[in-house]
Amino acid sequence: MSRLGKAEPAGRRRLFSVMAALGLSLVVLSGCSAINFAPPGAFDKVDAAAELLSVGDAGDVTFEERYGGKWFLGDPPTLVAIVEGADAESVLLGQLEEAGFSVRGLPDAANGQTTWERGRGEDYLGVSLRPVIEGDEISGGERSELANGTGVAIWILSPK
Repeated sequence: MSRLGKAEPAGRRRLFSVMAALGLSLVVLSGCSAINFAPPGAFDKVDAAAELLSVGDAGDVTFEERYGGKWFLGDPPTLVAIVEGADAESVLLGQLEEAGFSVRGLPDAANGQTTWERGRGEDYLGVSLRPVIEGDEISGGERSELANGTGVAIWILSPK
């Protein structure tokens, strides 16, 4: 600094470099939370699809989580739920057909999971159903849950 209290040009550059490094360090340490969040409305399509399929009426919803949909990172907006009840799977299969979804491929040989699709591009919706029994672990984005009884796990996803 000069005697007048003003920073000299080299001092300004050094101060700017230190401040920039400090700011960058804070962003990195915070997990880039400033860009790693779901924007408003990110889950509107999956929530509307869950309502269209009457997921809550198919049985007892014992687990529900939304994940993905972040600005630049991660999975597409996804809703995952465990719906318990003896008829939960058949009710949801009927709702999928009635809502115009088409099954893609054959059920997974290991766990019976089926995948359903409707629309293209921005109108695309994907749904996966997997039968569950007591003790099956279903994972969401941040946590997982064990099924308490017989039912179905459902994943609903839409494009970002």
